[in-house]
Parts: sequence; C-alpha cells; structure tokens
Amino acid sequence: ALRASLEPKQVLRVAVLGLSAEVQAEQRKSSYHQSETSNTKQFSAPIHALASTVEAPVQPRINGRVEVTLDALPTQQAIQRVWWRTIAATLLLLAGLAGIAVWQARRFTKPLSDLAETVRKLAAGDLRARVELSGAAEIQTLGLSANNLARSIGESQRTLSEKVEQATAALKA
Repeated sequence: ALRASLEPKQVLRVAVLGLSAEVQAEQRKSSYHQSETSNTKQFSAPIHALASTVEAPVQPRINGRVEVTLDALPTQQAIQRVWWRTIAATLLLLAGLAGIAVWQARRFTKPLSDLAETVRKLAAGDLRARVELSGAAEIQTLGLSANNLARSIGESQRTLSEKVEQATAALKA
C-alpha cells in the first residue's frame, strides 16, 4: 500500500526492522539504478504493538519500525520546474505591467504634446491653429483655454486692423 501511494521510481527501499534494528523484511527496487550523485531521503516510523491484559489497560509498545528510502531527485526536479515557471510568470507579469505603464504614459502625455505644439504655432503667428480636445478633463480645459485665447487674439488683431484702416482712411481724406 505504501509503494502504491508513491511514484515507483522514487521508492528505492522499503524495510521492516525489529527492535534491535535487524531487517525483518525488505524490498529493493532492483530495476532502478541509483547514481552516486542522487540524493536520498529516508523516513522511519515506529510499529506499535498493543499489549492488553485483564489487569492492565491497553498500553502501546514499540515492536519495530518501518523505513522507506526515497530518491529525492524527482522531487527536487519538480521544485526546480515550479521555480522556473514562477520566474517566467513573474517576468511576463512585469513585461505586461511595463507595457501598461508605457501605454498610460502615452495616453497622458500625447494630449499635452499636442497642446504644446499648438501653443508653439500660436506663438509663431498662426492664429488658425487649434487644440484638439482630448485626454483628461484638466487637459481639455487647458486646450479650450488655448483655443479661446487664439480666437480672442485673432479678434483683437482684426479689430486693430480695422481701426488702423479707418485711421489711415481718415488721414487721407
């Protein structure tokens, strides 16, 4: 029953030992070759026999022990696979988070870059330049203010041009 619960390649030896540690029964895995570099783990469990008499209550008595020797290499390999998978999953998660961070940064900086470009055009004298309203509400408010400023400057320039033309016409007359 013990051997059936373990992977057959892992069980190297099962032994039943008496009180003086003499082997009462033993089974070795003869088809499995153990290399010198392979790690083994040995587990030992006592065998209790119950001595019961009419005068004395039942008292456990150690009658021997069962030893199981296992090859630890498959377990170590399984742990190593779990570590590598964990590292790979962590790296994928970090790459995904980095991608999300770059996307979010662009999402917030593009409207600001567009606003700065429009302000540069306005400063260069292109009063028809307008900010495309996008992004967060605060950035849209800035864009709307820049558009209103460009419209106001354009109207002021037209009004000034009209007054200059009126003054010039009055001086000529």
